[in-house]
This record gives sequence, structure tokens and C-alpha cells, in this order.
Amino acid sequence: MCGKHLVILDLNDGKYLKKLEQCLSKGSTVLLQDVGEELDPSLDNLLNKSVFKSGGELCVKLGEKEV
Repeated sequence: MCGKHLVILDLNDGKYLKKLEQCLSKGSTVLLQDVGEELDPSLDNLLNKSVFKSGGELCVKLGEKEV
């Protein structure tokens, strides 16, 4: 599903956060489609580029998980 290519995720998909987590872990480029006027607050850190180092790797908090 996720590799080093463009992955299109639909925000209406109930599993989009899990898929996004997998894609981020593998370094895939992600395009979010069906974005409404309001976004899921769990995307805030990602959209604000709030990255931090953990164990020598750059991470971002996505929802309650560190990716």
C-alpha cells in the first residue's frame, strides 16, 4: 500500500489515520483528498511540521502515536 510513491488518502475513510501512519513511516508522499473546511485535530502536529528527535530519528505526533 505505502512505498516510495504518491499515496492518495480519502479523509472519509475510517482507517485513513492508520494508513497515514504507515505511509509516513515509509517516507511516502501523501495527498489527502475530500478535505472539508475543518480538519481532524490529530493532523495538527503534522501540518504544523512539529517534528522532534526520538532515538536519533525525526518523529511527529500523529493523534496519540509518535511516527
